[in-house]
Amino acid sequence: MAGMATVRTPGVFEGYSGKLGSLVFRRSAYGTQMLERQRPKQPNTPAQVAARNRLSRAGKAWKALSMEEVAEWRLYARTLGRDPKGFRMDPNNVFSRLALKVLQVNPEAEIPTLPPATPFSGDGIAASVAAAPGAVVLNIQVGNAPGVVTEVLVQRVSSLHCAAYPEKFRSRGFSAWTAGGSVSVPVSAGVWAVAVRAVRSATGQSGELMEIGRVALG
Repeated sequence: MAGMATVRTPGVFEGYSGKLGSLVFRRSAYGTQMLERQRPKQPNTPAQVAARNRLSRAGKAWKALSMEEVAEWRLYARTLGRDPKGFRMDPNNVFSRLALKVLQVNPEAEIPTLPPATPFSGDGIAASVAAAPGAVVLNIQVGNAPGVVTEVLVQRVSSLHCAAYPEKFRSRGFSAWTAGGSVSVPVSAGVWAVAVRAVRSATGQSGELMEIGRVALG
């Protein structure tokens, strides 16, 4: 929810959380906050349109599953344990997360109707990062296994020593890495944290997000 205004709430709203028309209420350490939703300045950028298309396809694919296929996803979700809040993993969410990653790697791919047959913990990729004019360059030391690609993500930070947060990294694309090759990511001036994660193309399974370096561009 980008660009929201915050105001103090009247007493009648204390303890309330949720949405009311164009307003959003949430609890904080300072009481209930009322925030006004604001429309994004550019709601139809190519990236936003692509993201909505992926969500639409994933939703339609879930609804098209047979009862037997849904049962398989329920069983698979149980094997994943519980989420950080202690709830069992929802099979719809598990399916959607993997489907969206498959489409993010390849928008023309077919969404799998059955869950992955084997676990995936990542790939042994390795690279160093360097600054180039208008770009971050990743020099690849260890490439991907067959059927696996690497997602490159970046996050602008205040300084080389400032913390980077996993949820603030933004994807800059996927490619199959080969040792000795390189990947160039256009960025503006500033300090950038660079992270990668391996993704199994056919299933959407991902390894852990790994920050591999930082560069400063003048």
